[in-house]
Amino acid sequence: MLIRNIRDIEKIWTKEHGKGTLYQVFFGIPSTHEVVGIPSKRFAIAKRITSFWIMKIAPGATNPRHIHEDIEQIYFILEGEGTVSVENEEAKLRKGDAVFLPERKSHRFHNYTDKPCIILAVGAKIAPGTEYKLPYYEEIPS
Repeated sequence: MLIRNIRDIEKIWTKEHGKGTLYQVFFGIPSTHEVVGIPSKRFAIAKRITSFWIMKIAPGATNPRHIHEDIEQIYFILEGEGTVSVENEEAKLRKGDAVFLPERKSHRFHNYTDKPCIILAVGAKIAPGTEYKLPYYEEIPS
């Protein structure tokens, strides 16, 4: 069994996302981005889940627009708020909101507030040959 506590996980940043976004990677490797900080042991686990991490986005900072060719992600807002953009869509998110970020779609997150925004995130490699059609989900009748 592999257990990690947030107090034991170093904070890192990537050149692509800048110093305004600090990562604490519980499991996996933080995407394909070049990590800046203290090199450490990474816990590459699972078959499709590539990473499970927390991002702390500083007040006024932006996780710049980027694309993952074969990784889909989910961001869950633990604290704070901000604006997420996926392709041409934009929405405000706040504590308790989750957003699905499909592969091959440009996305970014901007913390427009004067307080940090803390996001719990998971990345998963899509199965070979998977093609999604819009919408990515189905409404479940109540």
